[in-house]
Amino acid sequence: MDDARTVHTKVISAKRMIIPSVLAIVIMHLLIVFNTFRINEMGNMIAEATQRNFRFGNMANGFSQATDALTNTAMAYVNGGEEAQLGAYFDAAGQMQGSYGAMLELIAEQEKADENRLGTLLPHAQAGEQKSARSFLEDSYEAVMERRETEMTALTMAVEPRGVKPESYPQFEVEELPAGWDKLPQEAKLAEARGLLQDSAYQSKRGDVQRNLSIAISAVNDATAAKLRQYTNQLADYRLIQWILMGAIIITMLVMIALLFAWLINPLERSVELVQHGVPLSTKHGFSELRRLANSYDDLLIHRNKLEQNLREMGLTDALTGLPNRLAYQEYLKGLEERPEDSAVTVYSMDVNGLKGTNDSRGHLCGDILLRDSAACILKIFGDKTGKNVFRIGGDEFAAICLGQSEADIARMLESFREEQAHYSISISVGYAYAKSLKDEKLQKLFNQADQDMYSNKTASKKNRV
Repeated sequence: MDDARTVHTKVISAKRMIIPSVLAIVIMHLLIVFNTFRINEMGNMIAEATQRNFRFGNMANGFSQATDALTNTAMAYVNGGEEAQLGAYFDAAGQMQGSYGAMLELIAEQEKADENRLGTLLPHAQAGEQKSARSFLEDSYEAVMERRETEMTALTMAVEPRGVKPESYPQFEVEELPAGWDKLPQEAKLAEARGLLQDSAYQSKRGDVQRNLSIAISAVNDATAAKLRQYTNQLADYRLIQWILMGAIIITMLVMIALLFAWLINPLERSVELVQHGVPLSTKHGFSELRRLANSYDDLLIHRNKLEQNLREMGLTDALTGLPNRLAYQEYLKGLEERPEDSAVTVYSMDVNGLKGTNDSRGHLCGDILLRDSAACILKIFGDKTGKNVFRIGGDEFAAICLGQSEADIARMLESFREEQAHYSISISVGYAYAKSLKDEKLQKLFNQADQDMYSNKTASKKNRV
């Protein structure tokens, strides 16, 4: 049993299986929560990058429209002379300045976001694209400002012939005019202003504005597309990790359930059935706790069975002589009648002579000694190898059942019995009944015949003593 327990301690216990499994599930749940935050953050980054790109496109479009409006309103004022067109020019200039400043702020915002998320966001190549977008945007703005210098010169030439004072417009930046300009007639001044706006150098600057602006927009779009690809790939990795963690949790729980069923629930159900039938439990299945419980139960069952066996033997044994009692005799008869083998059978009935006189004259202690000596004498002669075929029926009555004897064997046994009585200095009356076949006779009937024969012999013995 100790060896068995030593083996069982090497088997995994429910505690050692459940606690690490639960801890693993808790850790994986925490990782899922952390990974969920990362997925949400990555989704926010994708949304922010998309929104910034959309805003930059709108701002670039507004900047382009504003630069076109500067050219158109400047030309319209020089040709038409309506003061409202001069106000529209300055409005367009404010819109252009606002769009340019907003685009620079948006680029700076993206650069700051990239710097804050260094290592998880844009690689260095993407940061270079962002810087190139700023550079081309600045080149476009510089071309716009060069065009504005020409436009402001043309507007300065055009306002004086039309009687507009530049001081009435705070945005008006009076440029230094060519020498001798003030001596030109009014129409010549307007013609000179139109010539400035139609000059090829001025017109080429318009192409520089649009080309650099388009390159800046493309650079921002490319950088945003690169970020979105990286964000999308990273998001796919996070989602894959999420699925792996959830799969690991499911597999861990399924393994736990399978182990609980295989090593706890099913063995426990079988153990309940075995306990109900009083059968020893299996110590080869289940967790170590269940196996130790099975060992303890088996030890208890062995102890209980031994106790029951002792109580049964006590119930079937005569306390004084140690021989089987009447109940044991009846069970023995029943067992012989049910056995499949057949053989000759001899039933002996015996009665101790003089027990009452001994009790009356010498006391019950001497009577008990007489009964014990008589039992020893009977067992020595009639007992088989087991000694379970000799019985004290009650009082001074004894019985014995012997199988496979012949009549000659009976005679020799009775002679030996008489000699043994002389050795013990006791007197026992005996009678017997013999049958060649156990199946042909009822044992109780044979006992009755043996009992009658014993009383006949006892009566004859008393007459002879008289």
